[in-house]
Amino acid sequence: MAKPNLTQIRKIAGISTYGRPRWNALLVADPPRMAVTRYLKALTGGKAQVEYHALYNINQATEARRGAFLPRVRRAMAQF
Repeated sequence: MAKPNLTQIRKIAGISTYGRPRWNALLVADPPRMAVTRYLKALTGGKAQVEYHALYNINQATEARRGAFLPRVRRAMAQF
């Protein structure tokens, strides 16, 4: 049986951009979110607190949307 080896990690933050709209990502189980919120957390034995920040549909994102994403991530990382 496999044992989690990253049990010393208390917090995980994932920041991602995704080319498809959120609804489209949900159709394929939202792989980036799943990788951070499930798989990485499992490697810590389920003890880590997880944050996930994503900008979906970046291929169509306006300058305003992209510009709003960066300060949001900066604030979250400052509180991290």
